[in-house]
Amino acid sequence: AHGVRAMTDISGFGLAVHLGEMLRASELAARLEVARVPTLPGARRLLARGLRSTAHPRNAAAARPLWGDVPDAHPEAALLLDPQTNGGLLMGIAEHKAAALLAELQREGHADATLCGVVETPQPGTPRLRLDRKR
Repeated sequence: AHGVRAMTDISGFGLAVHLGEMLRASELAARLEVARVPTLPGARRLLARGLRSTAHPRNAAAARPLWGDVPDAHPEAALLLDPQTNGGLLMGIAEHKAAALLAELQREGHADATLCGVVETPQPGTPRLRLDRKR
């Protein structure tokens, strides 16, 4: 009804790897606001203490071609590698249709639904996935 162009579940490979697959398939890039990514209570605190899943190294290796050295420069990048098997859905939609979809999702009880990034044309010499700190 809203024109979602692509969608995937966030499961064992984490948000970064799933988003990377969508970006590669579409030959696009993205800018993601990590602070806007919904998380379980305490997730950021535990990751900041260095707690990681055993799948973290595998997911980090799979994401490296997508974002290069971003995890070393961005303190919350580990969040995007967390392998949740019951994670949320990641949807790609035209920017001018996103607000209506978000409003409907929230009306239907999905309070954590949020806009957390923008898809863009890849720029030579920049990673396919860039992380913003703003909120």
